[in-house]
Amino acid sequence: MKGFTLVEILAVLAVAAVVALAAVVAVRPDPVGRAQSEAQRLAALFELAHAEAGASGRAMAWIPQHDGYAFVRAGADGGWEALDADGPFRARSLPAGLKLRGSRFVLSARGLHAPAQAVISGSGATFMVRSGSLGQTSVQRLHAD
Repeated sequence: MKGFTLVEILAVLAVAAVVALAAVVAVRPDPVGRAQSEAQRLAALFELAHAEAGASGRAMAWIPQHDGYAFVRAGADGGWEALDADGPFRARSLPAGLKLRGSRFVLSARGLHAPAQAVISGSGATFMVRSGSLGQTSVQRLHAD
């Protein structure tokens, strides 16, 4: 008699199920991590924009939009101009499921600006990004949704 016993087949199926579960958990994105990553990216961009405004002598502004945000720079004509589409200050869209709240703020060419904040929420977490008047930024988790 050749073949496998029922116990052997069940053991192989159990091992396959554990491997499949591990693969699904490893591949599935962490929703809280996604919100935190976006908040940390925004904080880094706030700091970079602060430094850029001071170094270039031209004010910059951060503009929250419906599904993301953008940065603009003061133009020679007194208006605002969009920045390079492939540079660090390109317009960005947030991943699906994340929401952004905040108000436009201007980073002066002298390096000072009114304190500003933005809130990124979704996927069970809320993070606040704060930018102080001297350009220092912080990310704080507020609470679980």
